[in-house]
Amino acid sequence: MACLVDTKKAMAEYEKETKVAAAAELIQDWPNAELHYNAALKAAETIPWNDGIFTAKQKLGDVYSKQKKIAEAEKSYIEAKDLCKSEVLCRGLDGIYDALVHFYIYTARSPEKAEKVMDDMVTVKSRLRSGADIKMRFRGYAANMRTAGFHKEADFLTQYINQMPDR
Repeated sequence: MACLVDTKKAMAEYEKETKVAAAAELIQDWPNAELHYNAALKAAETIPWNDGIFTAKQKLGDVYSKQKKIAEAEKSYIEAKDLCKSEVLCRGLDGIYDALVHFYIYTARSPEKAEKVMDDMVTVKSRLRSGADIKMRFRGYAANMRTAGFHKEADFLTQYINQMPDR
């Protein structure tokens, strides 16, 4: 019975902290959002509750990215991706891959790392909700690369996309 009470308490704490963090994000108070997502992460880790851990790590990656904390953002995003990949029922792979590619293109300015993430996406294509539309998703990434000034990399990605089978 004590375990159930501890779980409910941790989940209530997680919910409270994520709400405060989300409110801080709305007003672009990144340090406060970071503080509360870290508290939410700690609450989720006490259970352990992988969905909560995954979400908190992804949100922390977003907040670190906004603050230009490149190393922290990358670490948080990768930990979230790896956790989600290890969980068969995780439904967040699409979002975390999008976040990582966007982060590498626009914040970290590393199209090479974005391409490695896309290679990884191909290996888990069947687990992505957008698996059948991976070519469309990659076309969007190529457009993002062009927008960010990575024209050579975007052209290479477009060639790769054109060589991919339709399904």
